[in-house]
Order: sequence, then C-alpha cells, then structure tokens
Amino acid sequence: MGALLVTLLLGGSERWLHATPEPSPVARGGAVVAYDEARDVVVIYGGASGGMLVNEVWEHDGSRWQVSPAVNPSARAYGGMAFDPGLEKVVMFGGWYIDPGATTATVLSDTWAFDGDVWQQLASGGPVPRELFALAYDRDRERLLLFGGFGVSTPSTPTGELGDTWTFDGSSWTSIYVTGPAARVGAAMAFDEAQGEMVLFGGYSGIEYFADTWAFDGAAWRQRSSEPAPPARAHHSMVYDPERARVILHGGQYRFMSGDKPQHADLGDVWEWDGDRWEETTPDQGPAARRFASLAFDRGRRRALLYGGVTDATPLGDTWEYLKQRSHLSCAATGDGMPFAALAVLGLLRRAARRADATPARESKQVQRLSARDPE
Repeated sequence: MGALLVTLLLGGSERWLHATPEPSPVARGGAVVAYDEARDVVVIYGGASGGMLVNEVWEHDGSRWQVSPAVNPSARAYGGMAFDPGLEKVVMFGGWYIDPGATTATVLSDTWAFDGDVWQQLASGGPVPRELFALAYDRDRERLLLFGGFGVSTPSTPTGELGDTWTFDGSSWTSIYVTGPAARVGAAMAFDEAQGEMVLFGGYSGIEYFADTWAFDGAAWRQRSSEPAPPARAHHSMVYDPERARVILHGGQYRFMSGDKPQHADLGDVWEWDGDRWEETTPDQGPAARRFASLAFDRGRRRALLYGGVTDATPLGDTWEYLKQRSHLSCAATGDGMPFAALAVLGLLRRAARRADATPARESKQVQRLSARDPE
C-alpha cells in the first residue's frame, strides 16, 4: 500500500522582510526609482541626504546593491522615473536641484533615459519645470503619464501647484487637456494593468491634504469612491503588483491640528487597491513610518522593494521587501489509490485556494479588455 501527500499553496498574509545588504546607498529621501525589466534590476538615482543632493545610480539585483560607474546628470531630488519597455530604458524627468553654495534652488524640466551604461538626454520641451509630481508608465497606451507637482506654471505665477496631465511616447511630450483632480503636490500614481487605467491617490494643496482616488483611462479622469479608504496624505509611494493585480500604497505624511497649530506626522501603513476598493493590509512588523521613500515592484522576484525615505527630519538607508507569504495545507491519503474522501478534501482545498487568491474576476476583466483591444 502506498501513501500520497498533496500540498497546496493557499493565499496568505502580506509581510515585510528587512534586508541588510552591504554595501548600501547612503541614507536619503526623494530618490527616483524604477524596476529595469531589460536588465532585471531596481534602479535608484539621486535624492537628498542631510541637506546634500546625491547624483549616484545604485542598482539592486535581488540580493545586493551596487553603485554604477556611469557619468550622471546633475544631482536632484523629488523628480520621477519609470521604465519604458519600448525604449528598454528607465526614463527620468524633472526634480529639484541646487548648486553648491547657492541660496536658491532650480526646478528642472529635463528628460533622460538610462540603459545601464549611458544617460541620454531626450526631449528638450514638454512640461514646465517641476518637482513632487506623479509619474508612471501606462502599459496599454505605451507611454508615460505625468500629473501635477510644484513648479513654474505661468509668467504671472512663477511657482505653484499644478494640475496638468502630460504623456511621453519615448520621444516627445504631449499635453492632455482634460478635467481631473485638483492641482496638487506630492500625489502618487501607479498603472493598474488588470483594469487598464492609471490610479492616483492623495497629495496636498496649500494646507489641504487629499484622500481622493482618481482613475485615468487614457481619455478622461474619473473619481473613484471606496469605503474604507486610506487617510489623507502626501509624499507616499505607490506601485503595482502584477502577481496579485493590486496597487500597493505605503507611508507618506499627513497633517493634523494640535490646538490651534498645524502639525505633520509620518505614516507607515500599507493599503491595497483591487480595482474597486481599498483594503488596509499593514503587516504587524515593517518599516518605520516615513515619507519620500523609493518603492518599485521587482517583477523578476515578484515582490516590492522599498528603500530609504525620511522620518521626522532623518534620512533613512534601510532596504525592505514586501511580499505575500503563502500558507501550506497538506492532504495525506493511503492505499493503492486516492480514497474518495481525499479527493473531496482536495477539491475543497483547491476552491479555498482560488477564493484566497481572489484573482479570477480581475483576470477575466483583463482578458475581456485585451480581447476588445486586440480582436482576432
């Protein structure tokens, strides 16, 4: 008589893993970040560290950080970066720069592409100079999408909060004249591949911090409602997890009143957007509360990678991985064949696994959307 052991992987809980690779980039906040699919590394550039701006490129290959010997553009912080599959390069735009010894900062509007060896400057025109905007790559329409930020707006209003929408097709920028979210600074954005739309959350304007969710389908913005939803915040991080078809939101900063005085505090919570609603998934243990962190999804290793940020006034230099920890269930059967009871239990376990992962509905939506876009 033989024995058979069946083990199933079920949906589990999210968790943070604290990685301590050596060497690591110097502690910093406001560095731009993207996962380079062509080279299977997470790339970070720039950032602010102790009042100084950084112009180093560091790359994480899943186990360690390594500094790049490339000759880099000017040091900067609070810009944006995303991977462009068409170019097979990461693309960086804008940010904030200050010359050593200078008393005023320069807000940038330059666009660069990096292939792992050489930086190449691309478009010379496009959005007005800005920092603290939202930027992500739209995989359906094959272009970068940029929204808002703080910078030069018009000659009569030298600086201010912006509410414009732009796309970049790999060679040039195009302004999209649509009504959408209010002008704001410090929002975050990620492309929801299952729904085929860009998702934007939060930011602030003046003293008002936003807790609104917006979706952009390539033609129009529309506000989405969810109960519950993350509290209002700015300077948070967002990334899309294609394994579970969810947008991940982490951290940021919020504003509250202490008596008659406004105060600010950093956040360390985690929320996930499934295309219809937000759900808080903050693990019991994880990174300290922070803003201006660098967050990217490593598609090769199927996990999100978080680096650095700022808590209070202290720049951070820690590395964390966010992933789904799956549970294991086993079913044992003895005899020459599998008894009917064991088959029944196996069927129940399979159905439980499907319910725990909760992805079929989203996958069906994605298949329908792709079929409509690419008919045979």
